[in-house]
Amino acid sequence: MSATPTHTVTLTSRGTGHALAVDGVDISDAVACVDLVVEAGQPARLVLTPAVHEVEVDQDQVEIHLAPRAHAALVLLGWTPPAGGA
Repeated sequence: MSATPTHTVTLTSRGTGHALAVDGVDISDAVACVDLVVEAGQPARLVLTPAVHEVEVDQDQVEIHLAPRAHAALVLLGWTPPAGGA
C-alpha cells in the first residue's frame, strides 16, 4: 500500500469569506466547497470540490471543463490530466 501524499493546508478568514491555501498556494478561487471529515479512529480528511466551469453532456460521454485555476489546483494536489485532455 502506497503512502497517501500529504499537503499543508491553511484556511484563514478574508473579510466575509475565507482563503484556502495548499502548500502555500492560494486556491480559494478554484474551490467551490470545502468539507472537513472527522471520523473516530481515522485520520481527518479535507474534501475539496473543484469549481467546474462547464459540463457538456453528449449521449455517450460527459465532458467536464475546469476553470484554469481549478485545473492548476488539481495538478498541485497530484492529479495527472488524461492524455489528450486539458
